[in-house]
Amino acid sequence: MPVRLFYDFLMEEGLREPNPVGRGRYTPGRRAGASHQRGLVPRLTKLPWIPCEQQWLRILEVARREPVRNRVMLALAYDAALRREELCSLRTDDVDPAHRTLRIRAETTKNRLERVVPYSASTGVLLSGYLAHRATVSRARGPLFRSPRWTA
Repeated sequence: MPVRLFYDFLMEEGLREPNPVGRGRYTPGRRAGASHQRGLVPRLTKLPWIPCEQQWLRILEVARREPVRNRVMLALAYDAALRREELCSLRTDDVDPAHRTLRIRAETTKNRLERVVPYSASTGVLLSGYLAHRATVSRARGPLFRSPRWTA
């Protein structure tokens, strides 16, 4: 925030003693939530990047040319809001095609809590195509996504 930075500058230059737009104060020994006093101006937090319509169309155009494995990974990550670790750690027994759900195991999550998340019908179509392709390479249970170089 420009106002906070301006007063920081004035304090550094010795032109101002107290900063009226403080960054908040921590008071030790107070209960959680009440131990932090807010400054007059809230801190800016950087929001996540969200692509515009044209950028989304470009992403989908590029994804359309990818192998089915990569398209399924993108679709599942988007539908189920999966983190990279959660996506890459999916196993064949984590998929329930009958209910169109994925089981995200506790050991792969950030908060160590297991959850079950749904995926869309269109992702289900992609996934069934990928599973058919995967069955031609190997019928072994285990990781859902293998390296493209993986054989037998």
